[in-house]
Amino acid sequence: MTIAYTDVNLYCELEESVVLNLVIENQQVFSDLISDIYGQCSGDSGKLILSDNNEPLELRKRAELLTQIIPFEINQRDLVNKLYAEIKNVSINERFYQHTQKLMADIALYIYMITESSDNEIEIDVPQDISGILKAFGVRFYDKEMELSEKIIEYMTAVNKFKGERVFFFVNLRSYLTDRQTELLYKDILLRKLKVICIENTDHTHLEYSKTLIIDKDMCVI
Repeated sequence: MTIAYTDVNLYCELEESVVLNLVIENQQVFSDLISDIYGQCSGDSGKLILSDNNEPLELRKRAELLTQIIPFEINQRDLVNKLYAEIKNVSINERFYQHTQKLMADIALYIYMITESSDNEIEIDVPQDISGILKAFGVRFYDKEMELSEKIIEYMTAVNKFKGERVFFFVNLRSYLTDRQTELLYKDILLRKLKVICIENTDHTHLEYSKTLIIDKDMCVI
């Protein structure tokens, strides 16, 4: 897999053995590149090209741009909805179908019983699946008492499982982690074969498990 950005003559192979740190010291290039990735992830056209075996990939389907690191939110709506869809499918499989039907019937009966004494006419919409129950119980990805690096790994793993394999673009991630924390995170990323590009506006200590490319203020790639 490769990444190219012709505005600054950037072309780089994404290696499986290292995480790419892309340091952009030119503020205009930094802003333009982030805006380009954001636009493409939203479905617009752009100049950055992500390709696999010389075939360009749609960033809308194959990339995630993460600009908010703190607070880091695992339980984003589209991801939780996909979790619900998976659980819903499990609830109607051969093992759980009868249990699910009985549960839904019991809940409907309970609602009828506790509303029958009302002086008003009460109407009830009986749900067709367990999505409402999942929401009522707040079913979501666990993220309590987790370190930032753990949340990041949990999020990327969930995205790849429920939305398909992605390339994750992090903006200024190094500003939120110590060198040691970053090194351990990079090691975990590589062990899990996750694809990550860290875009930074400042060069940091060069670490194991990483490769750094610098676009300097004169727009030269170092």
